[in-house]
Amino acid sequence: METLAIQGEIEILTVESGGAYAAALRRNSDLSVLPAKYVVYPAVYEDISSILSYALTQSPPLEIAVKGGGAHSSTWASSNGGVVIDLGKLKKVTIFEDKQYITVQGGALWGDVYEVTAREHVDVVGSPLWFVGVGGFTLGGGYGPLSGQYGLAIDNMISATVVLANGRIVKTSREEEPDLFWAIRGRICCFFFSCLRDDVIGSCRRRRAVWHCGGHHVQATLCSWADWVWYNLISWIRT
Repeated sequence: METLAIQGEIEILTVESGGAYAAALRRNSDLSVLPAKYVVYPAVYEDISSILSYALTQSPPLEIAVKGGGAHSSTWASSNGGVVIDLGKLKKVTIFEDKQYITVQGGALWGDVYEVTAREHVDVVGSPLWFVGVGGFTLGGGYGPLSGQYGLAIDNMISATVVLANGRIVKTSREEEPDLFWAIRGRICCFFFSCLRDDVIGSCRRRRAVWHCGGHHVQATLCSWADWVWYNLISWIRT
């Protein structure tokens, strides 16, 4: 693993890494923790292809898991003896100049998104919890406080950049690789586990926005966490 021709500054952790390895295995639920052989942090998307190639050419091939936010109580983002590709270094969030679209890399949390949208006075439809990953939330459907008005996050996805199991990096939308776009939007149960999320794009509103999240283009209106807490607090008081 350490001898891979990595294009970025990848970090590789094993049990010999001590505390850093133990910290990398942590999840929101202790039930989600599994002892991976390697935890790797790609710094550029091309690194992911090299990691996949290494894991799949071992004998036997190593299990592969991808961690975005790691908030789910399942073991989907963990591996027992395999490779965990942690997207934690890929969490850049960029709003377009017209403030109508936003790009979010696959390792970003909703807290990373809301920090940027708050500065620009736009809102996005996302998770009410800041520590939830954008990629998993979106590909899992993405029901948030504004979904009743604007739909699920996945319904608003415009396009995605995906690393396929063979290492090929492709962009997908209704026009490009439409079958793949159809699949990652939930048409095939659990399909997205065979691919690695990259960037996503969505839309914004006055306190309105579109966002781009590590591999997917998504048009979505997101409500700020503070507004959601205030609304629900008022509702609770009234009842």
